[in-house]
Amino acid sequence: MVARVFCHDYPNNPYIDALYSIGNVHSRYKVIALGYYPQNIKYTQKSSSSIVQYQIPDGYIIETEAANKAIRCETNYIPVNKRISRENSRLSGIHVFGLDIEILHQARTEELTIAKTTNIDKRKRPLSEVSVS
Repeated sequence: MVARVFCHDYPNNPYIDALYSIGNVHSRYKVIALGYYPQNIKYTQKSSSSIVQYQIPDGYIIETEAANKAIRCETNYIPVNKRISRENSRLSGIHVFGLDIEILHQARTEELTIAKTTNIDKRKRPLSEVSVS
């Protein structure tokens, strides 16, 4: 399995550099929108070369380059009845979209945790703390 090493100062800097562990292949990503993990999250498909499945965020936008072409990758969840078919590609969608960039996964997970803790109803308290009026 070919691993990638990521160099970054995210979230202070939107650029993330990736270097393959074999060879001298370099990729650069620019995070435009981090996106979020929806309640009914989708995962990448398992392939013959990898049993790892990655969560696919909604509203995620990243820019990179492949085959000397600038690419803007976006994920948007759409209803099943509105889906359109796409052509297959020889490129790994996981790598093109940067779904394997662990720091972005951690940032989304932390935002999800913060969002869950801020939705606490502060009016609800244990019975022992409620005064009799």
